[in-house]
Amino acid sequence: MVARKPVVNSEALCKLGAEKLAALIVVQAESDQVFRRIVSAALAGAKGPEAVTKLIDQRLAALEKARSRVSWRRTKTFAQDLQSILRMIDGELAPLSAPLAVDRLLRFIATNGVVFERLEDGSGLIDDLYQNAVDALVPLTERLDEADRLLLPDRIMARLEDDEDNYLLLILTAIARHLPEAALLQWDRQLEGQTKEIRRRKGGRFEHEFFKSRLIDRLLTARQIIARARDDLDGLVALEAQKSPTLQDRLSVARMLYDAGRFQEALDWLRKPEDGRVRIMRREDLANGAGPIIAERLDRVALEANILTALGDKPAAQALRWTCFEETLEPEPLRGYIAALGDFEEFEALDKAFAFVSKVKSPYGALSFFLRWPRLDHAAALVLAHRGRWDGGFYELLASAAELLEESQPLASAVLYRALLDDILNKSRSAAYGHGARHLIALRHLDGVIPPEAYTQARMEPHAAYEAKLKQVHGRKYGFWPLLEGH
Repeated sequence: MVARKPVVNSEALCKLGAEKLAALIVVQAESDQVFRRIVSAALAGAKGPEAVTKLIDQRLAALEKARSRVSWRRTKTFAQDLQSILRMIDGELAPLSAPLAVDRLLRFIATNGVVFERLEDGSGLIDDLYQNAVDALVPLTERLDEADRLLLPDRIMARLEDDEDNYLLLILTAIARHLPEAALLQWDRQLEGQTKEIRRRKGGRFEHEFFKSRLIDRLLTARQIIARARDDLDGLVALEAQKSPTLQDRLSVARMLYDAGRFQEALDWLRKPEDGRVRIMRREDLANGAGPIIAERLDRVALEANILTALGDKPAAQALRWTCFEETLEPEPLRGYIAALGDFEEFEALDKAFAFVSKVKSPYGALSFFLRWPRLDHAAALVLAHRGRWDGGFYELLASAAELLEESQPLASAVLYRALLDDILNKSRSAAYGHGARHLIALRHLDGVIPPEAYTQARMEPHAAYEAKLKQVHGRKYGFWPLLEGH
């Protein structure tokens, strides 16, 4: 019988006694620099906050001055070093002095610029540490007395006034609701003054309108966070109106106004012109030929339809949902349309919708719709109706469809697996031979459940003939066929 390993916990360690523990700590500290720094901070903490602060300041000063590159091999070690600084602040200094700990956390966060410039690897480890530092500010802010909380905005701006990586916004979001009204108003006035100053400045980088707009947008967003913390919806909306039209978040403003019952204002914001905004093309859009679609379009249509309904214009809301469905072939607007219908009206509407989808020019969007609704019988009918047109290059959609159709619609599944396999072999995609082998194995399995007459009715070659032709045409693809051995 194997002996159980000793459990390492506080109770077990206390039984070792102070001398034994001290000896173990000394041994570990001699071989582990990060651990030694943690121990040093704990020892300093026993002397009071000033001693711990001195140690932390030494570490932060070194971090601020360092410029050597951090290779990807050293990223983990570097992250552990940064973590030890945070542990010193949050674990040793914070229990002794919340104001000192807040100031050192802000100083740590302000090093983000020089730290990220040193990194050769964009590892999320470092990002997480800075986010942890922001999160650590919240309980410390709650511990500050009224006077210190009133001073906190000035202390933050002193450290992060020139921050270009949005840590100021992250901090504001985290602590705004924990600050007194007077501190928020003071901070808002300070940010307003900075905004006016930037608008006036000329020369250098301020000659570039994009750069100027980005800085102003960041400050206006900061003021909006304050307005949200003060439950000042009017102020928040007014600040959004000051932003460059290309940077305005009309959807978010409209949603807040809708939630507040201010429906006409919400509709006005939602319908503001959007010329110049960046549009995003999704993979599904390429497949169904719908063209570029704004990423938030479905949310926008759903919200606008709800607003129109609240304003008493249900026909316009339904027309909007139906048009969006026709243009995007997305299930969401159709679900909204169906949900708003009266009793027994949904069946006729669904028949109309499914008939429309089945007749669209590009079958890929239609297939995606039927899979997600889901109506696998319609998906199978579509696959068989277009059996000679499927392009295996749309791998993610067709592979997903083939798998979903295997059990209930095996013949349609076989059509798609053949399209995928043909694409891989015809184009000699050697990196995808493993996928191709799995597709052929799936086809062999499906052949066992597809009645012979089904191939005839669909005017498809039986599987045996199909695989024989594969071997005839692609028999010399020696990287492929050995993958099927044993199957």
